[in-house]
Amino acid sequence: MTSKLKTDVIETVSGSGTIALANQFSGMTHESVPALTSAHMSSGSVVQNIAMLGTLSNDTVMSGSTKIEIHTFDITTLANSKVILWMKFAQYLFSSSDGNLQLALSVDGVTYQVNTALVTDTNHISYGTGSSVRLDYNDFFITETLSAGTHTIKLLCSTHGTGTLTLHYQGRKNRYLAQEIKQ
Repeated sequence: MTSKLKTDVIETVSGSGTIALANQFSGMTHESVPALTSAHMSSGSVVQNIAMLGTLSNDTVMSGSTKIEIHTFDITTLANSKVILWMKFAQYLFSSSDGNLQLALSVDGVTYQVNTALVTDTNHISYGTGSSVRLDYNDFFITETLSAGTHTIKLLCSTHGTGTLTLHYQGRKNRYLAQEIKQ
């Protein structure tokens, strides 16, 4: 059921004048309403989301401190945005109880190591868990403020301690969510 409001005069709150509405909305269509853009968003707004599934082959084995790329993607951002990269490591396996996963983030070729203001400490997440323990891991990285344009973001991984690390163990792929945040 629809309702209609018919009136000849609408007064101001003080009652001192009238508001003219004669056909103010006449001819207005969906197409004539201006589109909202990022300029209408406040600081802290999520501008875009990109959901991704890990691309490494199943049971990728690595050891040592040499970092390998475990995920790479491009994102086109507005000026003065930051990107948060959320990570879900579905299942990985260490062969030793003193081995550990180490992550770093690379933005346009500049690598941010762990223990900086931009990345969380991933140095001790699996120490003492025992050998051949299957682990899940969730974390996030935040970039510095980016310029407008397309940026290449890489997630890098190495191991610390002894033993080997198996990523995507038994076919469990990592999941990623990148969010552009307006500053």
